Amino acid sequence: MPMMSITPQREFAHHSGTTLFAIAQGYCIVMGADSLAGHTDGRSERFLKLHKAGSAMVACEGMGSFYGTKNGNVLYSADTWMRDIASNVPPGADAGAIAATIQKCHPFQEIFAVEKQAYSLCEYQDRKGHLANFLVASAAPDRLAIFQVHVAIDHSLWRVIFNLITHLDQPPPIARVARVAIGRTERIEAAFVSKGNAYEELLSSSNGSIGALLNGDSVDSEALARVVLGALRLETKANPGAVGPPFLISKLKPGSVETHSFTL
Repeated sequence: MPMMSITPQREFAHHSGTTLFAIAQGYCIVMGADSLAGHTDGRSERFLKLHKAGSAMVACEGMGSFYGTKNGNVLYSADTWMRDIASNVPPGADAGAIAATIQKCHPFQEIFAVEKQAYSLCEYQDRKGHLANFLVASAAPDRLAIFQVHVAIDHSLWRVIFNLITHLDQPPPIARVARVAIGRTERIEAAFVSKGNAYEELLSSSNGSIGALLNGDSVDSEALARVVLGALRLETKANPGAVGPPFLISKLKPGSVETHSFTL
């Protein structure tokens, strides 16, 4: 799905809403992302926020694109850059290797080196609270991993910093549920911590799978996928102008990755 053309009036364009959600149990991780990006002037576009890289899946939340200060050319596109990661890492690269590549090679550092562009990134962070979050997951026979790379500007050091957050890094099987939600996640969090409307909606859309998970039962990858898809739909219902389909859902098992696209 190519990125739509945008008249470069702004130096950056951002996602006013993105939902990334990953959940793991047993020998499987299921990871999902929406595909809608909204802009402050009311425009919207759809592009892929979830890509395969090596043996891992990587998704992004935050700045979608950045335009040059002189000629208006696109200096950074999240969609394009994630596809470039996939073509520049070894076929078997796991989540740890992909997370390290993001920290080492992300173009925000080069963009920040130009003073006017640095202040534009600071303006974005003032609105958003950070520049980007990358969620990376992989499943191997000896290791299930979910990492987050949080990208922000350290004003005291005057540079872009990359903070690696480990959400899961242990051998399978995972007995208890491990989950991480990034972006627009209020309804997802409500569904997992209460028995209110959000829980009832997700219980229905997941065919009871969230109830089994919260009861401590083991479920299969299809049930995990129903929970992730239902969670993305929850956030779309709550934020229809910011979060939306198609939803990409990836099931990661040792030795295999399956990705499917879903509409509402």
